[in-house]
Amino acid sequence: MKIIKNLEQNGEKWHSFRREGIGGSDIAVLVGTSPFETPLGLYEQKLGLKPPYDLDPFLIESGERAEIEARDFFKTRPENPIEFIPICVVSDENPIIRASLDGFNVEKNIVLEVKFMGNQKFKRFKKTKEINPYHLAQINWQLLVTKAEKAIYYVESFSGDFFYINVFPDTQLQNNLKKLAFEFWENHILKKVPPEKG
Repeated sequence: MKIIKNLEQNGEKWHSFRREGIGGSDIAVLVGTSPFETPLGLYEQKLGLKPPYDLDPFLIESGERAEIEARDFFKTRPENPIEFIPICVVSDENPIIRASLDGFNVEKNIVLEVKFMGNQKFKRFKKTKEINPYHLAQINWQLLVTKAEKAIYYVESFSGDFFYINVFPDTQLQNNLKKLAFEFWENHILKKVPPEKG
C-alpha cells in the first residue's frame, strides 16, 4: 500500500488524486447505493466533464468537525488510545484501487471512518447497529485498499452524540466491489464510453 500524506481535503491535488482511480464514495456509486451520484455522473467526473458532486457546505463543515473530534477522542481516551492520521492510500494490487481515509493507524492496522447524520438516523443506528449499504461498501473498499484488520465506524449526530462499532472485512463483498470497479474503469473510463443513464 502506498501512503500519500498532506493532501488537503477538497483541494486541487486531492481532487486530482480521486480522479485517477476509484475511491470509497465512488464504489458506492457503482454498487448503486449512493444517494448523491450515478455511474454516468461518476464517469463525467473522472473525465473532467463536470465538477464533483457539490455537497451542502453545512454538511461538509460538520463532517470535517466530526472527523477532528473522532480522532481527538481516540487519541486521548484513557484505555487503549489510538492515534489516527488522515491520509490517502493506493493499493499495491492495482493503482485504481484507492481511498481517502478519515484516519488510519499503521501500527494497529485500523481504519477510522467518520460519518455525520441526523438525530433520528443516529438513534436508529445506535439501536440496530446496522450500517447503511452506502457506508458499508465504502468501508469495505477502504479495508481492501489498506488490508487493515478492521475499521472503526464512528457516527456523530447533529446534537453531538456519538457511537461507534467495529467493522471487519467482508471478502465476498470486496471481490464484488473489485469486479465492479475494474469493469467500470476498463469499459468506460479507458474507452471513454459513457455508461447508460439510470
